[in-house]
Parts: sequence; C-alpha cells; structure tokens
Amino acid sequence: VWVDVQGHETQVLDGASRLLQSGAPWCVEFWPYGLERAGTLDRFLATVSEHFTHAWDLGTPEGHELEVPTPAGRRIDLSALTDLASSLPNAEQSTNLLFVRRRP
Repeated sequence: VWVDVQGHETQVLDGASRLLQSGAPWCVEFWPYGLERAGTLDRFLATVSEHFTHAWDLGTPEGHELEVPTPAGRRIDLSALTDLASSLPNAEQSTNLLFVRRRP
C-alpha cells in the first residue's frame, strides 16, 4: 500500500482496519509537520506501532532535498519514530517509510 496524502495518513490508517490486519506492507511519506498540523502525529505513531514491527527509511522524496538528507535503506525501530519526527521539524522535511510486520 502506498500512501501520500499530505499529512492525513492517520485518517487513511483509521479507515483501513481490514487492510492493516492483512499484514500488507505500507509505504508512507512520513511528514511530521503535516501530521502535527492535522493534530494526528501521536495517533499516527500509536497506530503504526500497533500494526507493524519495524520500518525501513527509503529516504527523502525527490524534490524535497534536506540540508541533512536521511540515509536511504536503514531499518528503523518503531520506538525511534518520535526521534525521527523531531529530526524533521520543518514544512519541507519528510522521508518515505516502508512499514512492515515480521511474520510470526
């Protein structure tokens, strides 16, 4: 599943319970500024932590160059998402995350 809805990712997750339960991976543009403006950053973090076991940082979207780019291809523990959000505080800063669930 690929989601890029400009800060409204939480609402998409809220409406996709059956799809989340399927275990399908989700690629999401992680834009903390937009999630904060929508008032849903904390709920987004809680929802992905409930449904996934880890994420892969796919890097900064094309055209959104950062002063300090996020390195593509690194695994992210979901407990580190708050720190990642803090490292992307400006409106121009985002990264693409691939959320996955480890199979039992």
